Amino acid sequence: MSRHRACLDQIKSRANTPLASFVAQVLATDRELIRQGYYFARDPLAAAVLANPAVVTFRPLAIEMSDKPGELGRTVEIKNRRANAQVAIDADDLRFRDVFMTAFGVR
Repeated sequence: MSRHRACLDQIKSRANTPLASFVAQVLATDRELIRQGYYFARDPLAAAVLANPAVVTFRPLAIEMSDKPGELGRTVEIKNRRANAQVAIDADDLRFRDVFMTAFGVR
């Protein structure tokens, strides 16, 4: 069983608040994507970073929004330019899980 599926099962089995139950129901709709390893929790990760920035590794990068056809609105790195943002480049699964579970009272 994948660690993501185990996380979903843990939330489902230990959801003892209305919010935790709701989160378990929402995540259950994505169960197949989670099982296949295609589920990316971008919004929950962003929220977890607000609570604990150590959840991700940051790197200063020069970025901007692309205006090229086919890439419109995509964030792209601009080489050989001074950094204008701290960009999250990696996430710590265990820290994310701890922050996520704690937020919903699931331990």
